Amino acid sequence: MSDQPSSPVPPAAPPSGGGGLGLLLGGLVVLGLLVGVGLHLMSPAEPAASPKDPAAAPEGTPVAEGAPAAESEAAGRVRFETDPPGASLFINGRLVGATPLTLEGLAAGAYGVRLEMDGRQPRTLRMNVDGKAQSFLETMDPLSTGVLVVDISPRGAEVLLDGELMGLTPLTMEHAPAGIHELLIRKTNCAPFSQRIDLKAGDKLEFKDFALEDKVLKMLQGLVANEKARVGHYIDLAHYYFICDELDSSIATFLKAQDLADLPLELPENMDPDERALEQRLRNEDRSRLRKEIEKHKSPSYFGIEKTTLFREKYDRAVTEANERNVTSWAWVEANGGEYLRNGDYARAERLFAEHLEKSPNSPAVTACLMNLLKARVGLRNMRGIAESAGKLLELAGRRADIMFQAGTALSSAKDRVRPGDRQDLLGLAEKALEKAHEAGPTPAFKAEAAFELGNVLLAGHRPEAAAGWYEKSLIEHLPDDVREDRTYCRAEAMLQAGKVDEAEASFQELAKSEHVVTREKAKAALIRVKSMKE
Repeated sequence: MSDQPSSPVPPAAPPSGGGGLGLLLGGLVVLGLLVGVGLHLMSPAEPAASPKDPAAAPEGTPVAEGAPAAESEAAGRVRFETDPPGASLFINGRLVGATPLTLEGLAAGAYGVRLEMDGRQPRTLRMNVDGKAQSFLETMDPLSTGVLVVDISPRGAEVLLDGELMGLTPLTMEHAPAGIHELLIRKTNCAPFSQRIDLKAGDKLEFKDFALEDKVLKMLQGLVANEKARVGHYIDLAHYYFICDELDSSIATFLKAQDLADLPLELPENMDPDERALEQRLRNEDRSRLRKEIEKHKSPSYFGIEKTTLFREKYDRAVTEANERNVTSWAWVEANGGEYLRNGDYARAERLFAEHLEKSPNSPAVTACLMNLLKARVGLRNMRGIAESAGKLLELAGRRADIMFQAGTALSSAKDRVRPGDRQDLLGLAEKALEKAHEAGPTPAFKAEAAFELGNVLLAGHRPEAAAGWYEKSLIEHLPDDVREDRTYCRAEAMLQAGKVDEAEASFQELAKSEHVVTREKAKAALIRVKSMKE
């Protein structure tokens, strides 16, 4: 192949014989066709559609004010005005602007016109365009309205009128359109309410004093009705009221749950032991859950500060009111006050027991109430209150050894919780109570128990010799080995502190031979201390 560039291809030679005449005739034919097309395009019989003609404009294209007139002789100019101005103008269903508005270049023909304005009756008319200028002035009459009120339960239900959401209950529509409408009220978890209504102009139509059927609420209320002893059902119902913002119903249900939880569980006598144990376990679990749920509904970390603050205020007020109504009933006071003591709410327990004593001074449960009041004041470390309650108990209990014993042990258990300056006074009160309990004790075993507790009180009060004597009185016959060894060890410790080292050493040596590992090891450690004291 040669590296030289290719030569251009020469043009083809014209055909021979008459070629020039053929070209001339062909050109004349093309020219005639072009002239014909031009004449057709300029024909008035088929005028070109104006881009401003609403009939020719694409869907949604507004007709602009001030558009040039169409070339058609039938095109017209139309002006629209309304009283008041600002109505939306629709031509053949298309929004073209707001009044006042002038349209030009409208093609001849019939048009549908609609004017709309909030709060006014819509206006509809037919318009014929025939090439002449026209103007329209329409008065937009006020819309005929009535008042529609929807105030039902639960709150927050949606209100729809003809499918359009109007708002949430409670709802008052001061200017609802008059006429026939489809009313629908609905809320999640509820059966809807629907009704065709005829609202007359100037009238008031109300829907109130009824409730949508709440399907979840109906189910929970059914569980409560069918299993009245199950505290958990009341808790679930109270919580549902809470999330539905029915705080008063929630609190009332929580209080019912509390009353039920405080009562002893009543079960059939012939119930299977395993089923009985299960029911008791469920009741105990429900009691624990109830306390936690009430505190949870008071806590902003769970449900927000605004709602829980309101709930807490309402709940505490309801509890106070319930206390005022029931404070003269010892059964109620004992149940609720006992719950406060178990939960460590000593201040509330103190108020409740003190109020019962104030309003029922002749109650047969005065002594028991004083005992519980003493426990509450021990929990509060209120020494003045402790002394007052203990003094009244010592005065009223008389020969009630069991009450004196409870008072003495309660006082003794608080010895490390009061101020150091109050410790001896507290132990003195405990000593008096236990001495009375020992004196009035109905059985040797009871007396021995009181003697042992009295020894503990005296030893804590740095009176070891007196303590050793009471420990000795607690060592009666027929004691279990471990109980006897424990009391013997306490007596030996008291003798050791009283300076009776040899007697204490002898007791420790006997205990060091015990079959019980704990007792044996304690005694051996005590013997090492005795040896160091002798050296």
